[in-house]
Amino acid sequence: MLLELPAPVEIEAAISEAGDLAGRGSLTSAHLIVCFGLANWSGRLLVISKRAFTDFVTDEWPEIQLAASEMRVLQQLIVGQSPRGAAMSDGIGYETKRGYIKAVCQKLNLAGQTELVSAVLGRLLIAINSSIIASDPAPSSTALKIYQGRYLPEDSRVLQMLDEQGRTHRVLDIGALSARPVVVAVSSIPPYWGEHIVSAISKRRLRLLIPLRHGVLDPHARTLTPDAFHEHAIAGLALTKAMLAGKDAPVLGLSSGGNNAIRFANRHPDLVQKLILASMTFQPPRNSTLLARFLSSFSQMVLKNPAVVSIYVDQMLRLHQDPIRFRRMNDRIFPPDSADGRAMQVEFEQPRALEAYMHYYQNSPAFLKMDAHAGFYVTESEFLTLSCHVHVCHGTANSWDEIQSIRRLAKAMPNAELTEIDHAGHILRANNLEKVLDIVEENG
Repeated sequence: MLLELPAPVEIEAAISEAGDLAGRGSLTSAHLIVCFGLANWSGRLLVISKRAFTDFVTDEWPEIQLAASEMRVLQQLIVGQSPRGAAMSDGIGYETKRGYIKAVCQKLNLAGQTELVSAVLGRLLIAINSSIIASDPAPSSTALKIYQGRYLPEDSRVLQMLDEQGRTHRVLDIGALSARPVVVAVSSIPPYWGEHIVSAISKRRLRLLIPLRHGVLDPHARTLTPDAFHEHAIAGLALTKAMLAGKDAPVLGLSSGGNNAIRFANRHPDLVQKLILASMTFQPPRNSTLLARFLSSFSQMVLKNPAVVSIYVDQMLRLHQDPIRFRRMNDRIFPPDSADGRAMQVEFEQPRALEAYMHYYQNSPAFLKMDAHAGFYVTESEFLTLSCHVHVCHGTANSWDEIQSIRRLAKAMPNAELTEIDHAGHILRANNLEKVLDIVEENG
């Protein structure tokens, strides 16, 4: 549905009536004001009229009808009031107010208060996004729309938000709106989000929120400096965590995405309580595999001459246009008899997975050039200064950072746990990815 968004003067009047919000939401005579606190930021406010909110609920759940008392308690929960506080403000008993909440949950077929707020607020934010970008003519959105339509599961959405610097952030939202949110910092080349992923997260009642880094699926993106590129990634994680996931939701860093997750957690410690790092990376590997030798040599070349990245990516994009050549090149980097090669074979067996990879490559040139910069890697000291609870998942056959170095790091950090995945390499797919999702579920 498309929401009728309030005019600036209406928003100003609502905030003035609410008074000092101090990080809390409010119900005014005509509006709901929802506060999203962001660490060291000015925060974000969502202002919507009660009339528009009622229309939204009616359109989203056309088969149900809420009584006035039920709509009232739903509004109170959305702006952050507790059931006891809502009862006190209305001058009624706590058990009476709880009865209204149970009635709303039953009518909307939701399990409880947490699921109720997550589902309604999630759908509301999506409706607002739809209202803002419904007629988005930007050519940069075409590649992403094609990717969503062809290669993402039906139960997925693309959201768009602006941070306080006016930078645009796009977020993939995969899974049921009522499920528990997980913020995912993905690797340079993300997993194929096919039906096998949907089945795995549905079984665990998880919802993946994946902020896209600058230039991903945007062939018209301009190249940023390394610092600006990293800042955009950290801001996207912070915005997604605060606006869509909430304080208690875990953060999952997959492979090189863990570098952004670590920097985000150190920059915004009050937004990250639980951090899961799967196949985290610190520096180009130095063992004897083909991938290790290539990455180590390539990193040294980039340090000496950053223009090498652009030349390399342009050449790879030309070679990746042919599916047979793409598979052949992939087999050279990840030999089929290796742990990573077997993982990639499982991935490519998924319907349309190969086409999804090629679409991603062809439409993310600026991102690939920026992401290959050697400054992307975090140091061990950045990991050791994390103050949140950290759970590390690492394959015993990982050819990037060997398990011995990860054991040493985990042992040196009192707030870290380590789960070793037997026979897994650097690339976690299929049943190995499910083992990571098991840990995410435990930390949800």
